Amino acid sequence: MTKSRRCRHSDRQYDDSTAISRRPAGEEIAGPALEGLVAQHLRAWLAWSGTDGKLFYWRTRTGAEVDFVLYGSLGIWGIDVMNAGRIRPADLRGLRAFGDEYPEARRLLLYRGDHRLVRGGVLCLPVDGFLRGLNPAKALDDIVG
Repeated sequence: MTKSRRCRHSDRQYDDSTAISRRPAGEEIAGPALEGLVAQHLRAWLAWSGTDGKLFYWRTRTGAEVDFVLYGSLGIWGIDVMNAGRIRPADLRGLRAFGDEYPEARRLLLYRGDHRLVRGGVLCLPVDGFLRGLNPAKALDDIVG
């Protein structure tokens, strides 16, 4: 990546609390905890998949951000996590800006809904299905279909 197109390494703090697994059945986890859960899964997938991919996050000076950027021989992936069952146009702001900066990137929004959707060129997947399908023996392209 060139200097003007640099992502920050993921030293960002996520809620890695094991309390997630001790929540009462049916109780939703909060947004930061959901991001932390996705971070844990992505880190594990990267570690066990044998890929040279690295995990970053991305933020512009104007405040648009993407929760996770995977970069390496697997390509460039921008992944945002939303703790909502519906996707609003504003929810895609960071991924749209990321796509403008990195047009070659695949963009993925993980949300609490039930349907696989495409909104403005962004693939939107239910977060639970994505996490269940995250398998180190599979490429990310195969996981998201």
